Amino acid sequence: MTLPGQRRDATWMLFDAPLTPTPAPPTAGDGLDATLLAWSAQLEGGVKFSRPVGGSALHLRAELPLPEDAASDEDAQSGFGAVEAGFAAAARQLGIDSPHVGVSPPPESEGELPDMASLCAETGWPFDERAEGGVAIDLAVPGLCLPAHVEAREAGIFLQAELTEAPRSPRACREALAALLLGINAAHRMVRGVFRNDLGASGDARAWLEAWLPGNASSSQLGEAIASAAVAARHCALEARCLAGDERLARAFLARSREAGERSK
Repeated sequence: MTLPGQRRDATWMLFDAPLTPTPAPPTAGDGLDATLLAWSAQLEGGVKFSRPVGGSALHLRAELPLPEDAASDEDAQSGFGAVEAGFAAAARQLGIDSPHVGVSPPPESEGELPDMASLCAETGWPFDERAEGGVAIDLAVPGLCLPAHVEAREAGIFLQAELTEAPRSPRACREALAALLLGINAAHRMVRGVFRNDLGASGDARAWLEAWLPGNASSSQLGEAIASAAVAARHCALEARCLAGDERLARAFLARSREAGERSK
C-alpha cells in the first residue's frame, strides 16, 4: 500500500499530500479554515488538514509512530488502513479524484480492547482512571489544568483534550483560532486540532487537540502520542483561549498572519 507523500524514518511513518490548487472557501456558513477543522474531526487515522500560520500551502497529513519491535512490514503498517480511509474521505469531501488512495474501510480492532490503565502505567505518565472508562492525563500546561482523556474504542485508541470554545461571533475570533490550529497541525506530529460541533453545550463548536493510534499500539507508541499532545498543548492552549475570547487580539493575529504570508511569497 502506498499513500501520497509516504516517508519513513527510524521511528515514524509520515504521510503528506499538498492540496493544489487550494480549495475554494465555502459559499455559506464557516470560512475555509473552520470548515477544514470540522472535516478533520471526521477523518479516520488521525488524518488532518494543515497549513503553517501565515502560509498559503494547504496539506493533508498524518503521522504514525512505528512500534519498536516491528518484526515485519505488516507490523510496521498497523494503522495504515485507517490512514488510507482518512485520505480517501478527505478527497471525497474536496471533490478530488485520487487514484493513489483506496476506499476500503479501515479494519476494526480484533479481540478485547486494551486495558488503558495498564498501558498508561507503562508509559510513565501520571494518570487517573475515570469512572466512565479510560484515563485522564494532565498535559502539564503551565498556568492551566488541561487533562487529556485517553480511551480505547473499536476503531483504535483516542486521546482528546478540550482547548476552548470556538465562538461563531465575533467572526475574527473563530477565524484566528482556526488559523492557529491549522498551524499546529502543520508543526506537530501526530496531533491535530479540530472543531467539534456535537460537543458544545452552548451550540458553538469546541476546539480540541486529538491523537489517534491503532488498537494494538504499544505503550511506547502511546507515550509518543501523549508527549506530542503535551508539547502541542504547551504551544497553543493559552493562545487559543486568548484568541477565542478577545476580538482585538484575534484581529491582530490575523493581520500579522496575512503580513507573514505576503512576505513568504
